[in-house]
Amino acid sequence: MTLTLHLGVISLPYVEAPKPGQKKATASTVTTADVAQILEDKYHPMETFANVHGQEMADALAQSMVGALENLELGAPLSQNVFGEAESKIEHMFKKFITMGEMDSLGIPGVPTQAAKDRASGKKRSSRMKNKRRGGNAKPISFYDTGLYESSMKAWIE
Repeated sequence: MTLTLHLGVISLPYVEAPKPGQKKATASTVTTADVAQILEDKYHPMETFANVHGQEMADALAQSMVGALENLELGAPLSQNVFGEAESKIEHMFKKFITMGEMDSLGIPGVPTQAAKDRASGKKRSSRMKNKRRGGNAKPISFYDTGLYESSMKAWIE
């Protein structure tokens, strides 16, 4: 039996801001799955995360398995998902990888992205920060505009 760790996203539509004269936002035809595929094809953020944090992910999987075995020893029923704790920890690690801008400092071509540089310089505001003023000289954070990409990330074992 082979176990495989998968990294992916829950497919959610991006929401477009209301256009002048509209009162409601509309769902876009672009989904988090589309964006994740585009980003992975061009910049490889999930692959890079796995390469940089591979040992930490393996440790989380081992700790999750040990915890499940300890619970079993103590008389608890075997959980449906003995890797659930690890999956949750890996998801948190990826979200931190993105929100802390960790990939921006790894020397990957095209990273930080131009969009991140523009937001950091004040040329463009993140759609997440629409109502807040943000001055220039901020640290660029790539792959984090609306926050939907990183918040929809999931890790699972098959």
